[in-house]
Amino acid sequence: MSSLKQQIAADEPRITTAEKTDYQVGDSKTFRAAGRPEGFTATAVAVGELFTLWVVDAESDMLPADLVQRLAGKIDPVLRKVTDAFGSTVRVDLDGDGKTAFVFHRFPPETEVLDGYFTSIDLYTPEQLTAADLIEEASYTNAMDVLHLNVLNRKSLEGVGEFDESLVPPMIAHEFQHLVNFAQTDGSSEAWLNEAFSQAAVAIAGYGSTQKTRAQNLAVMVNLSGRIPPFVYEGSFVPDASLGAGGTAVYAHGYLFSRYLANQTRGLPGGGDSVYRSVFDAMRDERGLGQCTSESLMAALDNIGYAGVGDDCAVASLDDLALGYATALFLREETGPHSLVNRAGSNPSIVDGLEVPLLSVPEPSKSLQGGGSATIASLAASGAPGANAGSGTQTKFATSSLPVSYKIAANPSSGPVKPGSQIALSSPQLASLPGAHYEVATLTTYEQILNLSAPFLPLEDPLLFEPGVLAYAVRIASDRGTTPHTVFGFYETAEPDEGEGDQGNDPSGGTPPSDDAGDAPSGGDQPSGGSPSSDGAQHPGSAPDDNGTDDARIRQMPAKALAATGDGEAPIAALALAAAASLCCMALARCAKKRSVGSPAR
Repeated sequence: MSSLKQQIAADEPRITTAEKTDYQVGDSKTFRAAGRPEGFTATAVAVGELFTLWVVDAESDMLPADLVQRLAGKIDPVLRKVTDAFGSTVRVDLDGDGKTAFVFHRFPPETEVLDGYFTSIDLYTPEQLTAADLIEEASYTNAMDVLHLNVLNRKSLEGVGEFDESLVPPMIAHEFQHLVNFAQTDGSSEAWLNEAFSQAAVAIAGYGSTQKTRAQNLAVMVNLSGRIPPFVYEGSFVPDASLGAGGTAVYAHGYLFSRYLANQTRGLPGGGDSVYRSVFDAMRDERGLGQCTSESLMAALDNIGYAGVGDDCAVASLDDLALGYATALFLREETGPHSLVNRAGSNPSIVDGLEVPLLSVPEPSKSLQGGGSATIASLAASGAPGANAGSGTQTKFATSSLPVSYKIAANPSSGPVKPGSQIALSSPQLASLPGAHYEVATLTTYEQILNLSAPFLPLEDPLLFEPGVLAYAVRIASDRGTTPHTVFGFYETAEPDEGEGDQGNDPSGGTPPSDDAGDAPSGGDQPSGGSPSSDGAQHPGSAPDDNGTDDARIRQMPAKALAATGDGEAPIAALALAAAASLCCMALARCAKKRSVGSPAR
C-alpha cells in the first residue's frame, strides 16, 4: 500500500482551522485506537507546558494517582530535550492546543506486547482517510497529535503484577521523536534511520542506561553468529519481534549508530546533537518538508564537512560510514573514526551512560547478510573473510591492540566442588588488553542466573568456591570496557570429584567459552525468537505477506576489509574487518505485510 503522502494531497492543510482547544485536568474525551474503533473514555489527569496526560476511565484503578503524578513530572523535561535536538511538532498540532496528548489505555491482544506507540493515522481526519479509501483507518483516527501508552507494560505482562514506571520516560522519548520525525518529513523517512533517531532521543533525554539489555543482546548475537547483524534496511521495513533477536539488534544498533553520528561530528557546524536536525534540513522542499533518509543523511554530513571527497573528510559514502561504525564497535578507540565516543580521556565503551560490552567473535561468519553486517578475523589464521554480497574487497590498515575474541576458561569449569576449592581462571587474551583484570558475579539463586542481577566485582584474590553458590559469571574488564561474560555452574560436594585436576593450573588448550557466554543479559531479555521489544518492535495491523514470500530489503554496501596490527607493543596477528553494505538489494526473512498507512512506529 502506498503511503498517505502519496494518497492524500501533499498540500492538504495540516493544522485544523478550529478554535484552539485548552484542555484542563478533569476534562473527559473519547479516544480511539487500532483494535478499539468503538472508542473509550479517558480523563485528563495532568496538563503540562508541552503535554496533556489522559488515563482511560475503565482502567484508572490500575495506575495510582501518585504514580501518575510522578510520571507527569518527567514528561516536560523529556519533550524539551527531544524538541531541542530534533525540532517541533507544530505542523501536526491538529487540535491547536500546542501540546501533545499521551493517553494510557489497555491495548487489545494484538498489540498488548507494546509499551506504547505512535501512529500517523492520528494525524489525519476521518474525512481525509475516507477520501483515500482507508475506511478502517478512518474509524480509529483521533485527528490530534497523540501517543498511546499501555496500562499493562512489559513488567505487568510478565506476571509480576506491578506497573514499571521506569519504562515510561525512555519510551516517551523514543515515540515522541517519531512524532517529531513525521512533523518534519511528512513521512519521507526510512524506518531504520527513523528508529536510530528515536534511540538517539532516549540518550539525549538522559536514559541511555536503560538500553543495557539490548547492548548485551547485541554482544551475545555477535558472539554466537560470528558477525554484527544488519541495521540498514530499505523503506519502511525493520525486523519485528517475530524475527527474534533481529528486532533487538535494530534498537541496539540504532542507539549506537545514532550516537556515533553525533560524537563523530561534534565540533562541526550542524554536528553533535544538532546532526539530526541537519539531516531533516539537508533536503527540505519548497513546502519546508525535510527527509530522514540515507540520501539526506549523507547530504547533511557533506554540508557539515564530515563526508565528501578530500583529505579533510572522514568518509566518502554511506558504505564508508557503515564500515567506520562497525570498526568502532570492534576496536573501541578513544578518538577518531574508530571510536564510538570520540572524546579523549573517556571510557570508549560507555556511550551516554550505556556500558557497551566489547564484542567477541570466536569464529568469524563465512558470509555476511549486507545492511552493515560485519565480522572480524585474524588474517594470519584464516585469511580475509568473504562476503556473499557486494563487488570486490578493499583492504585498509589501522592500529589496535584489541584481540579478536575473548575466551575465558575455568578449572574446574562445572560439576561438584568442595567449599574452599580454588576455581582457576585463564584467558589467552588477558595480557593483550590494557588494564585488563577479571570481574566476577557470584550467583546464588536461579533468579540471579536468569537476570544476572548480582554485581560484577573485581577479582583481587584467587577465586575460592563458597557454600551456597550455584554459578560464577566471569568477564574481563579493561580500559576499553568489559567483555561478554561466561557462566560456570557448580554444586557443592564434601568429596573431590574423581576427575578433578590440579585447580591451580590453567586448563590445557584454553577451553573456549561455553555456549552461554554473554547470555542471560540483565532483565532476562535473551536473543531468542518471539521476544518483542518494549517500544514497539511489532506493528498493529501488520502481518506476513499473504503468499508467504519474503519481501524485506536490506541495504548492502560493497564488501570491505580492515586490517589492524599492533603498534609499538608486542606484535599481534593482523585483524581483518569485512563489512557488507552495498546499495543493491537482497531479501531478508519475513517482511511485514504492506502496511496500512500510519502503522505505529517503533
